[in-house]
Amino acid sequence: VSGNTETAMVALSTGLFIASLPRSTDTSRFFRVPSLAAEANKRGYQTALYCSFETHFNVGWTQLNSVYGEFEHVVSRTTLKLKPANDHGIDDRIITEKVIHYLQEKSNSTQPFFLVIIWNNLHTPFLVDEGFVKPEGVSPNELEVMRANYSLGITDNMLESVLTTVKNSTFSNNTVIAFSA
Repeated sequence: VSGNTETAMVALSTGLFIASLPRSTDTSRFFRVPSLAAEANKRGYQTALYCSFETHFNVGWTQLNSVYGEFEHVVSRTTLKLKPANDHGIDDRIITEKVIHYLQEKSNSTQPFFLVIIWNNLHTPFLVDEGFVKPEGVSPNELEVMRANYSLGITDNMLESVLTTVKNSTFSNNTVIAFSA
């Protein structure tokens, strides 16, 4: 899925792909269709959402309350009662640790599940940690690119951890993974 956050969220939440979604579009109309979480619930799947962001939104593309409400299990900045690390949410590594734990628990279950992970690190301002060293003499634009690349490396490591956990699980041969960036 490519485009922008709105396009990706519509595709991952409903199974529909919108070829182009201008920023000015009222996205709430796309969330009146059945969501994948609701359909999974009907078919006996446990549904879980792990999100670094708030899960109660009111404006713009964040009109996702109806979709989020269809998940049986929600872990987010809101439910964890954590302060944001940037303008958008908490450090994704916190959510990733929770996801790994969830997947390990599911390895002992025969109930199918539908899991959605929404990460924050690749939204500006990019999250970095103590391992990021700001070099001397770089322009603000160069620094932003460096922060983005560093944050991308963190995201790559988190994705690798999730994929490795799935690969080592009892359900690895019965799993579909969709990734949007």
